[in-house]
Amino acid sequence: MIDCLSKCSLVSEIIVIANDDDTLPAIPKVITITPSENLFVNPSWNLGFAISTGRYLCIMNDDITFNPDKVFMESINQVHLTPSCIVGCGGSEMNTSEVMTRPHGWGCYLFMQRYNYAMIPNELKISFGDDWLFEAADYTYALPMRWFETEMSTTSREPWAIEQAELDAEFWKTLA
Repeated sequence: MIDCLSKCSLVSEIIVIANDDDTLPAIPKVITITPSENLFVNPSWNLGFAISTGRYLCIMNDDITFNPDKVFMESINQVHLTPSCIVGCGGSEMNTSEVMTRPHGWGCYLFMQRYNYAMIPNELKISFGDDWLFEAADYTYALPMRWFETEMSTTSREPWAIEQAELDAEFWKTLA
């Protein structure tokens, strides 16, 4: 997907926070940050935001695929119609028990005007980052999940991730 995005005229930069040992080849528009240790998802999003320079910000999982021209054009249209909008993917189309409580979509794809990003608290490592961003937005819009291909929550099935998600959930409750 990175190669495809680098060729898309709507993309000015791609920031990759490489939290694993994979080495990426040199690709135009790609800035790779390799931390000395795993930062986890939400701190990686914060770091990517901090070094990004574009007008628009798109946060996406590394295993998601989609047609960038179609998805980005619709995302740009939505944030122009409602400048305080954050665009997600999915929502009620997801086949999980959590679906009914997530009308705004999922964090495997997030698109917004850069100024709408709200720094995620450091205590939230892998969960609730998308919720934090969606709740900070005045308006959310979910693109149809059929526009995307991804295997949801693969990392979160690992024992260490389940433990961290429980810690994140405890902290999330204190924010309510």
